[in-house]
Amino acid sequence: MAYAVVHFIEDDVFSEVPVSWLNFDNTECVWPPNNPKNVRNLIKMRAAPKSDWPSHKVNLEGIYEKYEKAIKKAGNNDYTSSADEVRGRGMRKKIPQYSSSESGDSMTPPPFINLQGTEVIWEQSDNAFSMTDMISVEQNIDVNSLEDITPFHDEAINKASSSTHHITCASTQAEFVPYENKLEKKIDVLLALVNSMSIKMEEMNERLKHIEVTQQPNTANLKFFLENLPCDSMEDMKRLNDLLEKEEEKNNFINYLQTIGGAHPKDRVKRMMKTIMTNKLALSCSWLGLRNNIRASDFLCIKIAQSFASQSFIQNAEFEKIAAEWIRLASLRFKREK
Repeated sequence: MAYAVVHFIEDDVFSEVPVSWLNFDNTECVWPPNNPKNVRNLIKMRAAPKSDWPSHKVNLEGIYEKYEKAIKKAGNNDYTSSADEVRGRGMRKKIPQYSSSESGDSMTPPPFINLQGTEVIWEQSDNAFSMTDMISVEQNIDVNSLEDITPFHDEAINKASSSTHHITCASTQAEFVPYENKLEKKIDVLLALVNSMSIKMEEMNERLKHIEVTQQPNTANLKFFLENLPCDSMEDMKRLNDLLEKEEEKNNFINYLQTIGGAHPKDRVKRMMKTIMTNKLALSCSWLGLRNNIRASDFLCIKIAQSFASQSFIQNAEFEKIAAEWIRLASLRFKREK
């Protein structure tokens, strides 16, 4: 949210305020009643105005993105905050732009440019000028302050000549996009992007549903695995491995493994091992066949399961680690079954 510098017409004082304190056409501004001591904190924190705050007629002097810039503009060379000035609401009072000497000699007032009706304000950042917002300038601007102002249009202000004492200004009626319209355009763009993303997500969901339907395995082809797994003995394991020598049955076995599922990759590997062999058979096995145990990694069904897992959701090394641990802990699970 930006900050605005406003001129309170009733008290002839100036102050920076949050933009949210202004009404829709920037002609009135609310202010905390009784001028509380923490009014500066309310401004800096951009506190939301309350319903009982009174409203005052104002002229909008400028809109700035940064609080420090708004303070600087509200307290620049045209304004003062000294203690001997009339403070009104505790804000800054404008001082004259020129004065006469004590001897009575009048001083020539500095030249000025009348930008009344021109809708432009500028902000300096990193030695470059950029337009931050469009406001209506309703006052004469001292030429000494022109270093902070750069014309948006070549016809707006003619370049000053160093050899003369007069500067002329060619007013322009260039149309500028209001601050609110710029925000509305940005919001419209965001809404369009969100709508596009929502459509894409719906299309992806439909495609996933179609893929799930087309890949749903035929339970008739999985009858052997549903009825004979897990293997409880080496005879069962040999019969399974012999069956998997056939390419068609190998594909059916992979389809069967897809139906097992799991909460996460580790859980999925454990469920696959549990589906292939019982704890009783696992007691006589180890992953590498150590201590005269049967080498489980040589089983064709295990190799097929490992290949399927490495292509789908886990790496080979991780599969071996999880499967070996599952076989090693078979004795504990077998005891609990008893």
